Parts: sequence; structure tokens; C-alpha cells
Amino acid sequence: MNKIALFTGCFDPIHKQHLAIIESLTKLSHIDQVWILINSYSEEKSLSLPFSVRKEMVVTNFLQKSEKIKIYDWPVTFYTTDLIKELKKKDSQNDFYLVLGTDQANNLYQWERSEDLSELVKFIFVNRNDYPLDQSKLKKEMQWEMIDDDNKYISSNFNSSQIREGNNWNWLSQPTLQYIQQNCLYFYDILESKMSDKRFQHSLSVAKLATKIARFYRLKNLSKTFISGLLHDITKEFTNEEHIKIWLSSNQKTTDLKRQPQSIWHAWTGAIYLKHQFLFENQSILDAVYFHSTGRANMTDLEKIIFVADKVDPFKNKSNMKQAYQMLFTHEKKFDDIFKLVLAEFWKELESLKKIPTKSTIEAKNYYLAES
Repeated sequence: MNKIALFTGCFDPIHKQHLAIIESLTKLSHIDQVWILINSYSEEKSLSLPFSVRKEMVVTNFLQKSEKIKIYDWPVTFYTTDLIKELKKKDSQNDFYLVLGTDQANNLYQWERSEDLSELVKFIFVNRNDYPLDQSKLKKEMQWEMIDDDNKYISSNFNSSQIREGNNWNWLSQPTLQYIQQNCLYFYDILESKMSDKRFQHSLSVAKLATKIARFYRLKNLSKTFISGLLHDITKEFTNEEHIKIWLSSNQKTTDLKRQPQSIWHAWTGAIYLKHQFLFENQSILDAVYFHSTGRANMTDLEKIIFVADKVDPFKNKSNMKQAYQMLFTHEKKFDDIFKLVLAEFWKELESLKKIPTKSTIEAKNYYLAES
């Protein structure tokens, strides 16, 4: 008979607290396996990701983990009591332990048909400092044990809401973080909370246009292209005070930012914000955001694509960029030629508006348009 710990949750997303508990369970000498069961829905909170995505995100955290860990193949759609009964039908020889936090244990008496649970399973309670176990609420016949949670408890609901708001991404494991970034998870909600609908539609349009450009001209890194386009204006509607705060967080001098046109602050602070707030480490994405407003000499393909997509985006409806936009996807010009046309039009725009170009824009003009 195998003794199996059942750890259920929504995992939207799975975070370090979940992983610490799972690791503690695998170290229990009397537990043979830990089964991770992913709920298909939650009565307490709204889920932002479908089961298939949440499962894949969980799986990425256990590609090289203990053989004691098993991820259940289908979503949990039953009440817990019904789930245990179903499991015991399929695996009657197994002895099941239901893993609950002490906050859940204190409310166990309110669960649907909770009186049956004591007869079906033993319990492992995770001792959480801010929710001490109230043993008076437990049935006398219950068999239970306690394991300590070395980390401070953060509820799944609180974590999910914080992730949607773009905060505390340091709670995420590296596999979870990479999965979220690569698949643009949660960023739609985050962007909509930080910008106007018009700005959000522009960001989405740039992401789609940039990806289409990369695909048409057979350039690489489509996933990096989309997320760079989507996030290029993430701090565009931040206040000057917020820009300065972000700038100072990277140990820069305020005067270095203030001497630049305010119209480009968001490009520089956006890259810093992505690095510090969302823990982006891919320098090509950060550079694409940093230089999307100004350009620079010797730009990468990704930087050129985001620069072009931002400038010619139909949502901006700039008459001086319509010719370049119409040339895209026609095979009449190579992409580098269209990029140079956009850069030249951008330079003319700065001159007509009597705006002083940044150093990096001047370097871009001298590098790409020296013969023009």
C-alpha cells in the first residue's frame, strides 16, 4: 500500500510557496508519492488561465525533480470529498493524505460533506504563522499531522491578484517566470490596468505588426518580437515622478534623464521597469524596448522591427509613415530599406517639429543614412 499526499490547488500561477510545501512533503519518510491535482475552477476566485496552461506551467517546474512527484493528468472538477471517493475507487490499495494549510483546516467543517472526509483520508496540515490551527474545530476522529511552513504564508488568491497587478514577481520560480514571459501570460491584464484603452490597442497592434514583419521577412525570434512589441510602451502613461523613481532605481542620475526629451522617457524607463519589476533578463528584449523611440547605431533585427512597427502602426495614423507601411509585405523592398525609410522620415519629423534629436538618434542617422 502506497501512502500518497494529495496537494490540490488552482496554481494560477504556481509559485515558490507551493514548491516549498511540495518539497517538504517529499521529505516525509512515510510518504511514498506526492500527487499534484490542479483544480478546473475555483469558487473563491476568478481564474485567468485555463487548466491546460496551468498544468503545463506546473510541469515545467518538475522536469528534473523527484520520482515521488506525480502531476495528475486531468482537472479536478469534484468537491474534495467526491474527489477522494473517486480516487479510492481507482486506487483502493492506496492510503491518501489530504494536504491543507491551517487556514483551510480551520474552515474544514464548512466544506461540502466534510464529515465524510475523516473516514476517507488522513490529513497533513501546513502550519502557517498567520493562521494558527484551531483544534477545537477539528473532529476528534480525524487523524492528522503538522508540517512547518518555513516561508511566510502568502495565499494563492493574494498571489494571483498581485501577479495580475504586476507586483512581487520574485515569488515566482525561474521555470514559472520564464513560462509566463515566453507565453505573455498575465500581461494583458497588467497593461490594461496601467494605460488607456487607446494605448493598449496601440501596444497590441505593434506586437501583432512586429510579429507579422518578422515572419514575412523570415527574421528570427517571433516570441521575443511579440512580447517586445506588446510591452514597448508599458510606462508610457506613467507620471514624471514615476519615471524618475524608476530611473533612480537603476542607479542613474536624475539629471541624465531630465536633459532628454520627455517623449522618450518611457522607452528608457520601460526597459528598466521590465528588468526590475518583471525580472526580464533577456537583453535583446530590453534593448528593443529601450531603443524603440530613438533608434541607435548597429541595431539588431529585433530592435529595427519594434522601431518600425511602432512608427508605422496604423493606430498612430501618421501621414509621413504611410508610404513605409504600404511597402511592407510587398517584396518591393528589403526590410532594411524600409527601416531606413522610416528612420529618414522620423528624422524629418524631428526637424519639422524643431525637436532636438537624442545622441542615439544622431548616431543611428549617421550609421544608416550617411549616404542620404
